[in-house]
Amino acid sequence: MKYECSFISLNNNNLRGSLKDASLLGVFSENYSLQVNQENFQIVNVTEMLLADELIFQIEVDRELPSDIQTNSIVKLVDLNTTIIELRTHNWSIEQRISQENKIPIFDCLIENQQLKFSFFDLSQTDFTINVRSKSGKLYEKIRYFRSQTAGITTISINNLDLIDQINELGRYHFYLETEGKSYEFLLAKIHTKKNKYLDFIYKDATREVMIYASQKTSLSFTIQPPVKMNEFRYHKKAKLLALRKKTSLVIEIKIPIEYREGFTYLLKIQHRGTLTAAYQLEPIKRIGKKLVFSIDLTAYDWAYYYWDLYLECQGEQETYACRIINKSFFLYLKLQYFSGRYQSKIDENIVYPYQTMKYAISLNYRPFSEYETKKYKRNEWIAYVLAHTIGLFFLGNDIWLIHEKYSNTAQDNSYYFFNYLQEKTNQRAYFVIKKESPEYNKLDHYQRRRVDFMSVKHLFLLLIARRVVASESKGHGYAWRVQTGPIKPILDKKRYVFLQHGVLGLKKLDNTFNATRSNNQAELFITSAEWEKKIVQKYLEYTPQNIVVTGLARWDELQKNKGKLIKKKQFLIMPTWRTWLEDLTQEEFIKSDFFQQYSQLLSNQELLKFLEMESYTIIFYIHPKLAEYIQLFDVSAHRNLRIIPMGDVPLNELLSESECLITDYSSIYWEALYQGIPTIFFQFDIEKYQQLQGSYLDLNKELQETRCFDVQSLILEMKQRGYLSNDVNLHAKTIFPYIDNQNSARIFEEIKRYEPNLINRLKQRIKRNRLVEMVRIRINDIVR
Repeated sequence: MKYECSFISLNNNNLRGSLKDASLLGVFSENYSLQVNQENFQIVNVTEMLLADELIFQIEVDRELPSDIQTNSIVKLVDLNTTIIELRTHNWSIEQRISQENKIPIFDCLIENQQLKFSFFDLSQTDFTINVRSKSGKLYEKIRYFRSQTAGITTISINNLDLIDQINELGRYHFYLETEGKSYEFLLAKIHTKKNKYLDFIYKDATREVMIYASQKTSLSFTIQPPVKMNEFRYHKKAKLLALRKKTSLVIEIKIPIEYREGFTYLLKIQHRGTLTAAYQLEPIKRIGKKLVFSIDLTAYDWAYYYWDLYLECQGEQETYACRIINKSFFLYLKLQYFSGRYQSKIDENIVYPYQTMKYAISLNYRPFSEYETKKYKRNEWIAYVLAHTIGLFFLGNDIWLIHEKYSNTAQDNSYYFFNYLQEKTNQRAYFVIKKESPEYNKLDHYQRRRVDFMSVKHLFLLLIARRVVASESKGHGYAWRVQTGPIKPILDKKRYVFLQHGVLGLKKLDNTFNATRSNNQAELFITSAEWEKKIVQKYLEYTPQNIVVTGLARWDELQKNKGKLIKKKQFLIMPTWRTWLEDLTQEEFIKSDFFQQYSQLLSNQELLKFLEMESYTIIFYIHPKLAEYIQLFDVSAHRNLRIIPMGDVPLNELLSESECLITDYSSIYWEALYQGIPTIFFQFDIEKYQQLQGSYLDLNKELQETRCFDVQSLILEMKQRGYLSNDVNLHAKTIFPYIDNQNSARIFEEIKRYEPNLINRLKQRIKRNRLVEMVRIRINDIVR
């Protein structure tokens, strides 16, 4: 009988292993011997345990086993040279290396009765702790656990709620065993990871889910993510899209996954990505062999913004699986990307259409119809595309930079001030993209030849031939927002890119938009303000040190030029940051939010209003663009000392510079105030929710020196007492920022000109992002499997 072990670890005189066949319990015996490479070793002790459907064994022999056992070695259990069973492992040498790297193989890892349980062979050390370390390096020591021992096996039980009580920030985490100053990772048996790296959920609520999984190196790990993100992990199986066409309805053909063909019924599941609660299910209109055909009337459903994912739900008698529907046809991708209009349905002022995600899955996008998708702008795109691939060839040697800001609608951020520097101090050929209806369009009149109208043929032509994009926002802000189809977007995604940043990092974790390895916005240079910020970018956004430069922000040059010119006013600038959980709320829902309730209480507080009146103070409430639709809900018209200003209506630098104090929560405007020596009061009424759903790179409880308030009354007290005026903010700023001068733009320009990208790495990135290459790779993988 031949058996393949899940793992075998060699430890002096002991052979340890795990077998999936539980029927072998009792086969190992001291009457037998082990034969390794034709050499016999007498068995002196056997420890066996049946855990779930695994047989765990430890065999002690009479002398030390050979240490030069190689891959595919065979171990036999023999009786008088008669082979009883034969054990073979294909990863023996790997297991030897694992033991040298301080890793402990574990088995029977499962979730049972609200507990995470796993087992391992007893250690020589009796005292140990179990710790958890986040991917970012944060250490959580002495996780609470229960321990039991039976027949040489240690079993660990960790209460799920205890674990979540100790660790509640979003992120990925790894378990470690600590003993006698040494740290050991827990290595999951290959039995558990052969089919699926995600094992099971240990906790779920409305805002987060926690799942145990095996890391790339199969270490025992867990991840805490919002339900929307975890949805990607839950549906790890795939179903192949065979065809997609649209007449009166959208018809899709799907190949039945091979493991689910017999005895299953099938439904097409259309699930809203934003909530996971809204979903529609359709039965196939017909089944032809291994092919299912579904028809979706795109106008018949009550869609919500923005993304709906398609799954094939496979229902059997004992189990139900959901498979993500994947497109492997490059020609279908071309049709979806370049000729998406043929698949669209218009619903009032909205459109819904299928598209292919970055991971080659098929989803539906429901969104407002953009003015930039009319025939006029589509014509502009194709004219620019043809021009770029004809006369654009004459511009191959030109070093053209294209610059933009938020939605290409402003000229007040780092991009604008850097552009000013380029025009006044250098010969660099750079163009600034801005919408013609922007209130700051005329601000660029003196650079009229280098000002480019957004979505004009000239803009799109320059976008295609420019050497690099330089911006304080993502590359997508230099093109029609949320429009992913057409000939321009795929080229924009591959453009070289310098990220000037919108503000200093630290108080708010970014999503994957600017990640170096998981985003189309990977920057060849990431501009930072200090060494500590550079470390954040390197650690959390996965940039290499040579792609991060410390220069200071471009717009800060203007602060130094105007220092002392603006007269300070008795003015509080209140500027809260955006919260992702406020996205797309109705006005009724927004009124019920903590955000609205807290700021409404503040702005209507009679004690505060009386103070403002008596001391001649003014409050400027500066509203984030994403909150613009809710401005009218904050009624301040009855009090002349209160003003609400939408972001962009008045230059932020001007408002901040003339204010006596800034009141914010987690906004990067704090660093701006610190740089200018303006004191800050933090109003963090929702700190726990923020840490769970957004998170920060800094420890807000330990690394902020400024006053922090957590309710309206304490904030009003701080405003009235004006203790912030006694803080030496300038001294603090000098310890935070290496440069406080007007040379930031000069340093940025020098770094861009100095930077010489590694050609090989650039080619690798281009190949990696090439859809045709990736789809060929997917096809080859299918053949190999």
